[in-house]
Amino acid sequence: MFSSTSLTHCFWITLCCFTPGAKIQAVQFGGLMVFKGYVISCRQHVFSLDPSTVQNGRGKCPHDPKQPFASTFTGGELYTGLTADFLGRDSVILRSLGNRSPMRTETDQRILHEPRFVAAHLIPDSTDKEDDKVYFFFTERVSEAGEREGEAAIHTRIGRVCANDAGGQRVLVNKWSTFVKARLVCSVPGPHGIDTHFDQLENVFLLRTKDERNPDVYAIFSTISNVFQGFAVCVYSMADIREVFNGPFAHKEGPDYQWGPYEGRVPYPRPGVCPSKITAQPGRAFSSTLQFPDAVLQFARSHPLMWKSVYPAQRQPLLIRTSTPYRLTHITVDRTQAEDGPYDVMFIGTDVGTVLKVIALRNGNTLSSEEITLEELKRRYRRQDIRHANPALQCTDQNQSVEDVDLAEDRVVYGTENNSTFLECVPRSPQATVTWHIQREEHLEEMILDDRVVKTEEGLLFRRVLRHDEGVYVCRSREHSFTQTISRIWLDVLRGDTLTDLLSRDSKQRPWPPCPTHLGPANRTPAKAWFKDVLQLIGPSNLPQVEQYCERVWCNEKLRRKHKSMMDKYRQAQDIARKTRVTKNTGERNRTPRDTSRRATHTQREK
Repeated sequence: MFSSTSLTHCFWITLCCFTPGAKIQAVQFGGLMVFKGYVISCRQHVFSLDPSTVQNGRGKCPHDPKQPFASTFTGGELYTGLTADFLGRDSVILRSLGNRSPMRTETDQRILHEPRFVAAHLIPDSTDKEDDKVYFFFTERVSEAGEREGEAAIHTRIGRVCANDAGGQRVLVNKWSTFVKARLVCSVPGPHGIDTHFDQLENVFLLRTKDERNPDVYAIFSTISNVFQGFAVCVYSMADIREVFNGPFAHKEGPDYQWGPYEGRVPYPRPGVCPSKITAQPGRAFSSTLQFPDAVLQFARSHPLMWKSVYPAQRQPLLIRTSTPYRLTHITVDRTQAEDGPYDVMFIGTDVGTVLKVIALRNGNTLSSEEITLEELKRRYRRQDIRHANPALQCTDQNQSVEDVDLAEDRVVYGTENNSTFLECVPRSPQATVTWHIQREEHLEEMILDDRVVKTEEGLLFRRVLRHDEGVYVCRSREHSFTQTISRIWLDVLRGDTLTDLLSRDSKQRPWPPCPTHLGPANRTPAKAWFKDVLQLIGPSNLPQVEQYCERVWCNEKLRRKHKSMMDKYRQAQDIARKTRVTKNTGERNRTPRDTSRRATHTQREK
């Protein structure tokens, strides 16, 4: 496991095998480390490993590599949420490494109940380093308000601990004394106050801002219903998260009571608050959690859950996907500055290898999103042929910017007179408006649409193309005040009578036998190239490729033998079917005797 703390440093923490206590063998090659067939690269600075040193991996990674876990490395300490035992039952949040004593959560279902950890991040709350907190994102089974007794639901949680937590002196010894958690809600508002909840957390991404204390939290959720399957992306602000943690605690008097907010007196210092200079009151300062009164620790043990839940911005998801053939698995976000303000561009990975590029648009109090599906990333690395791309964009030594390069696609489309022809043009943005123009000398004229020429969502359809439709067609998209040319299409219309005459003339001629077997390639009779007359109408550029293709098709002995074999089998099957019909009409029974030898013996005995 590696943690990158900057662009020029890479720190080694630990490498966990299937068994956490297994010995680690690593070899270093000048900035690269080879570990079990994987090459791990470190930027700029070369580090060295001591293969003779073996550390116990217990508490740093789970025994089973398939079990989910989350970790973060900060200040020389490793914070991990995982199942620490071999059976996968002891779910804990641990602090290991570093100079401070190891810490863990207490074994109590009120604190953690079958959690599934997804992410862990250090987020400072103030300018004081002693007030830093580590946040964990996970799902767990719960039985709270609104649920029937004995019925466990799954909720997404956000929990946090103080980085300087040292546990208690007599209560919660070497246990977290500042752990609190709250529900993370991602739902779609419905009628009569009934919301559709996405309770299964899939992935979390922190979008860092100029203020390191207030990043935006993006998360992918999924449904857990067997009837309805869907995914949603919600974004949360740290201000809303801190407001919930500063609110009332969830409380339940007994098994026969309902959950509600705690209305009694909360002891000082408030559970979940880190001992620091900012949180200390005059005359009542605590330099460590070891100095916390036992009443504070007892309250923290029995009240780990907050009453209020954390809701997303605008109380609705940014993106919703239902009944899709793929699953949303990972998310990363980039904030882009435009002329009309910043935009958050989300790149969402799926389990089928595609990436969804989604832009969230905010219009007042409403949210809308537009999606652009990118191609599979592996194909972009394999495609090195500049013939089908823009070579100007691949030349790094040219003094051209992307704005100086014409990104419009140019292509030629051929149509036959009095037949239908389609010019394809799909805008890059679903929110854009597409207009079609035709080149008239040195200016563009907007297309006049009628029953014969129809504009569709995919392009321009000619139901019956005519000779005077030849020309250059320009597809342009407009969104807000931005206009760009998507493609330029040269439409060439072939005369219908010319093509008909060529086809009829060829049908009257005797077919040329392709590639006689007794003739070699040097003595072979030249092919009848009537198709060259057709290609003259299209252009001579593709003539060699087409001729080579036709030669391969005509001279393929294997295909001809396969075709002849299939025809022989077909004729044989037809003969058998014909004989069967004749036999049925004469009334004769065609039955195979069971055993001729036994019938002969039986006849002799009768004689």
